[in-house]
Amino acid sequence: MNSTPFSCSTNPSHQKGWATASLIWIICAILFIWVIPNTIALRNSLLVLGALNAIYVIFSVRHLFVEFGKFCIPLLFLMLLYCWTIIHYLFVSLDPNLELSELKSIWLRSFSGSLMAIASPLCFYKHEHLRKYFFYFYFLPPLLILSYMLPLVLVRETLLPRKSLL
Repeated sequence: MNSTPFSCSTNPSHQKGWATASLIWIICAILFIWVIPNTIALRNSLLVLGALNAIYVIFSVRHLFVEFGKFCIPLLFLMLLYCWTIIHYLFVSLDPNLELSELKSIWLRSFSGSLMAIASPLCFYKHEHLRKYFFYFYFLPPLLILSYMLPLVLVRETLLPRKSLL
C-alpha cells in the first residue's frame, strides 16, 4: 500500500509521517502570515498547534536525543533558559504582574517557537521533498515586503515620514 504523508492510517510510522509533514506546513504558514497585519489570533493558534505537534514529534524520536548525547547539550541549555524564567518569576520578580504577563505572552510564544525549531530538523530529515516549500515560505515574505516598500522609498526617498526626522 502506497501512503502519502497525510494518510490517515493506524500504523504508528504513518502517523509520525503525518505529524512531521503537518509540522512543516504549520511552520510554513507561520512564516508566511507573520508579517501580515491583523493576524495575531491566527499566529497564536498556529503556534499552539505547532508546539503540540512538535511535542509529539520530539517524544516520538526521543531515543535520538540519547544517541546524540553531547550534541544535545545546547538544547538542554535552551530548555534551562525557560526554567530560569519560571524560577525568576517565582522567587526574584520585583513586579510579578508584569512578569506574569510577559511569561504568558512573549515567553510562551518563544517556547512554542523553540519546540518547533527543535522538531523541524527531524521533520525535514523524514520529508526531504518538503524542504523546498520551507525555503519558499522563508524567503517569500521578505521579498513581498521589499516589493511593497521599495516604491515607497524611491518616491519619498525615505521610509520614515518627514515629521519624524526632526
